[in-house]
Amino acid sequence: MGEKLPDEVAGTAAAPQNRSAGDPNPRAAAGPADEMVAAVKSGDADRVRSLLAELPSLVNAVSADHVPVARLAIYYGQGEIATMLADAPGAELEIWDAATLGRLETVQGLRAIGHRAALVAHPEGELLRRMSEGHDLIPLAPRNEIDLATSWRLSRVLRQLRPGIVHAHDPHAVAMASTALSMTTLNPRPPLVASRRVEFKIGHNSFSRWKYSQVDCFIANSAAIRDRLRHEPDL
Repeated sequence: MGEKLPDEVAGTAAAPQNRSAGDPNPRAAAGPADEMVAAVKSGDADRVRSLLAELPSLVNAVSADHVPVARLAIYYGQGEIATMLADAPGAELEIWDAATLGRLETVQGLRAIGHRAALVAHPEGELLRRMSEGHDLIPLAPRNEIDLATSWRLSRVLRQLRPGIVHAHDPHAVAMASTALSMTTLNPRPPLVASRRVEFKIGHNSFSRWKYSQVDCFIANSAAIRDRLRHEPDL
């Protein structure tokens, strides 16, 4: 769940480091970078693999309008290529690209082993476009953190689907899911799982404390995040 970049996150790709004259820079080497962009858009995984073998720094190449190739792979629905780029040595993924890719893999993996997996995502976002050929797609976008109308619509979806687990992937999704679950009378109530990808402290306002207190299980992306959550009061 969740599609907009959470307010708590301001992740950006690492700035290019100073390089020696002989060190290839994909942003400067227009020819190879253009080839990489074209291969990603066309879904030519073999060519992407070959280009990375020849020039590993192309993993961080960008298009003419400064879009990283990993994001292009997500946008154009090239799941194999997106995973290849994310796993390549030296990959510098923006936090949003990494999170989006993780959600794609979660939904696709669950469906591949026979589980029904519904996806709630922003109606104009990359994630919903990428999954547009699947089933159980619910376009919902909260206008702000406390959006009762959108949460009520989600509560109706939950009553209809009766999911075994609700998985929220960002803080706005946690807010919407927590509120939606509080509006339902599902028995048993499905556990709310939240992915946590940043080490920041959880907000101290009353609503933020409440929404996270509704989470039954956190998935922390690192030991540092896990330890931060363990020291959070009321969790």
